[in-house]
Amino acid sequence: MRVVNRQTGDTIIEVMLAFTVFAMLAVGAITIMNKGVASAQESLETTLVRHEIDGQAEALRFLHQAYMINPDSLSGKKFQDIRNQKLIDANPTTFGDPTCLTGIPVAADKGFLINPKTATVIDNLKPMSNNNAPAYAQVVYDTDGSLLSPYGLWIEAIEGKVGETGQSPFIDFHIRACWYSVTSEAPRTLGTIVRLYVPA
Repeated sequence: MRVVNRQTGDTIIEVMLAFTVFAMLAVGAITIMNKGVASAQESLETTLVRHEIDGQAEALRFLHQAYMINPDSLSGKKFQDIRNQKLIDANPTTFGDPTCLTGIPVAADKGFLINPKTATVIDNLKPMSNNNAPAYAQVVYDTDGSLLSPYGLWIEAIEGKVGETGQSPFIDFHIRACWYSVTSEAPRTLGTIVRLYVPA
C-alpha cells in the first residue's frame, strides 16, 4: 500500500507577496521614525535659538534700565553708544531672504549683538555659511569662557517714528536668527522685536 503525502509548501508567489507586505511595512515605519526624529531636531534647534534670542533681549533690557537709572554709569554709556552708533533710520532688512545664510543682511557697521556675559557690544558677526559654524544660530564661547564669535544672530536697532503728540521716542530692536537646519533645505529663521522707550 502506498502512502500519499498531501502536505504542500508555500508557492513562490505567496512568499513574494509576504515579502512585499513586510517591506512596505518596514519602509513605512522607517519613514515615520525619520519624520519624528526630524521634528524633534527642529524643535530642539528652535528652542535653543529662542534661548539665545531671549538672552539678547534681556541684555538689551539690562542696558536700557541702567541708562534710565544713571546715563553716566558704565552700562548706561554702553546703551548710549548703541543709540549713537547703531541706530538705523530706515526699515529693517528683509528677513526671510536666504542670503542671511551667506552674510548678515544689515547696513555696514549697524548690525550688532551683546555679549550676555559682559554686556559689551559685539561687532564681528558671522553668517552660518562659515565652515566652523555650529549647528544652529548662537553665540559661541571658548573652553575658558571667552567669546569666540556669534554665528547667524544679529540685532538691528530701528529708530521709532513718533506719531502722536506726547508719545515718547522709542527704539525697536529687531533680534534675528538665521541658520542651516539639519532637516531642511530652506534656511530656518526666528526673531522678535523689543521696543524700548527713551527720553527725548
